[in-house]
Amino acid sequence: MRKRASALFISFDIAVDERRDVVGIFFLFFKEHVGGFLLLDFHVVVGQDRGDLLVVGCIRLFKGNQLGLGSLDLWLLFLGCCLAPSTGARGHARDLVHRCAFRTDDRVFGEVEKLRTAILALALGAEFGFWHCPSIPQAIDETPVTLGRPGYASPAALSNGNQGDLSGDAQRNDMALRAMLRALAKSAEDQAPVQSNTAPADERAVRLSARRSGPLTGRVRPPGDKSISHRAFILGLLSVGETRIEGLLEGDDVLRTGEACRALGAAVERLGAGVWRVRGRGIGALRAPAATLDFGNAGTGTRLMMGIVGGNGILARFDGDASLRKRPMRRILDPLVLMGAEVKAQAEGGRCPILLQGTHEPAPIEYRTPVASAQIKSAILLAALNSPGQTIVVEREASRDHTEKMLAYFGAEIASEAEGAGGRRIRLNGRPELVPAPIVVPADPSSAAFPLVAALIVPGSDITIQGMMMNPLRTGLLTTLIEMGARIEVLDPRSEGGEDVADIRVQGSDLHGVDVPGARAPSMIDEYPVLAVAASFAHGETRMRGLAELRVKESDRLAAVAAGLTANGVYCLVDGDDLIVMGTAGRAPGNGLVATHLDHRIAMSFLVMGLAADRAIAVDDERMIETSFPTFRALMTSLGAEFA
Repeated sequence: MRKRASALFISFDIAVDERRDVVGIFFLFFKEHVGGFLLLDFHVVVGQDRGDLLVVGCIRLFKGNQLGLGSLDLWLLFLGCCLAPSTGARGHARDLVHRCAFRTDDRVFGEVEKLRTAILALALGAEFGFWHCPSIPQAIDETPVTLGRPGYASPAALSNGNQGDLSGDAQRNDMALRAMLRALAKSAEDQAPVQSNTAPADERAVRLSARRSGPLTGRVRPPGDKSISHRAFILGLLSVGETRIEGLLEGDDVLRTGEACRALGAAVERLGAGVWRVRGRGIGALRAPAATLDFGNAGTGTRLMMGIVGGNGILARFDGDASLRKRPMRRILDPLVLMGAEVKAQAEGGRCPILLQGTHEPAPIEYRTPVASAQIKSAILLAALNSPGQTIVVEREASRDHTEKMLAYFGAEIASEAEGAGGRRIRLNGRPELVPAPIVVPADPSSAAFPLVAALIVPGSDITIQGMMMNPLRTGLLTTLIEMGARIEVLDPRSEGGEDVADIRVQGSDLHGVDVPGARAPSMIDEYPVLAVAASFAHGETRMRGLAELRVKESDRLAAVAAGLTANGVYCLVDGDDLIVMGTAGRAPGNGLVATHLDHRIAMSFLVMGLAADRAIAVDDERMIETSFPTFRALMTSLGAEFA
């Protein structure tokens, strides 16, 4: 039997000092198949000559011939570097600092390294293994070679680095390397299908089921509002001085926005559970990020930060997970381009990954939003903060006004007035001096919706939700449920951090179907999945109108909700952009497995349904719940919910 070539790639991240970082890959290529090898005293040193970094790799194989390695080729491949003017001593080779190089230990960067190594293995016709270490290893003993088949990556996946810090020869060399990799990738596309050494996503999924529970009781405070938490980080970045935030939602989506603010120059520090401190740089003084801004699944953070970059004259690359890459961004980019920003690169349909060059002096514009969207409006207003004149945004239907309220709270000159039937005209004078202010984040009504609906559909329940935001543009779900006959009491209304809040008492209720007008959608767009669950336990038919926006959320929520209801024995129909649900009068059959499509609200909604259904309901993956409601399971369990 003919022996096949094998290869092992060893990737390392190195920090030379605070200003010079290096990323490299050692490439061991075996001409004959071997099962393992010994690798001792592996270390790297860097020398400096005329300001250029020179990488020297030192590897000593222990008793190589006795291991039966046969003919061995050792390759050293230097894949990339980030150079800055040196402030350190020049001279002989020096040991490197044992810490990760800037953000190269990130998931996205690691995936890019794997793609690059797969392409090189393909070029050599070799099977390959990959090992990544976030610091410099001192020794590796009896390391096995895990073999996989050669694979390839698309050219778009290979252009993940940020070239903002490269110049001269370094930039030309980096461009040449990427061109070579793209050529290899293109030639591979006609030769082999994509192969991966990692488990498929569905094998990594974590199923969770909910079963019929006894009455839910107790007092709970859901996590802080996600919309305000995103904006709290951003306004902290844009003001000069210290902003203290309490009650911040510490879900993955919001924390990604905090990381982006740090990448743009803010000092972001966690002081305790939900308590953060941000020291901002101010409008027009932001720093270009050294790496891609990876927002994971955070559509809100991505779109708001595009407004920041678009109006501040810096270059940034935006990307995220597979779900984020499916979501449209062109309606955010279009007004930013009108203001002077330039989209240098984008995926098909104006989707991520997107390379955006902001303008130092955004033009003041008057813009009519094509749909009721707080994200479009907010991106324009955030870009307009650095404009020399007045920017006007006109909405046909009013959307959430958190950005306007928080800008005013921080000292911006902003005013809003009625426009037509239900619309708003917002005027912002550019270049204010934002003053840091403390922020107390109220409980998120979108998160509160899950225990709220659970208490309504589980007979005998009686719970109190504390500190829920009562902004009129966020209370569409409460209005609709009260129309359906829900027993809901609003207690102790008050103001916290510029927003109206109250405690909400909810008791088990007999619900009846209603017709939900499309004009209500902007005030409850994220709550429709759990409203559909409530409707499935009601008497009669509920029709929810004008839900086109649900098709471009984390998933096609309209289709996902309909499929989930059908899987659990509830009759429903999608009629254009309307969803019709025929209630079961409190006897939903259940016993279905719901495909979440990596959508946190789909997962939580159908877990709530399982608490009252005749038989248990399972979701195919619970992991994405972490993005918006990391304490969901614990909070619901404290009320008496049963999960398995």
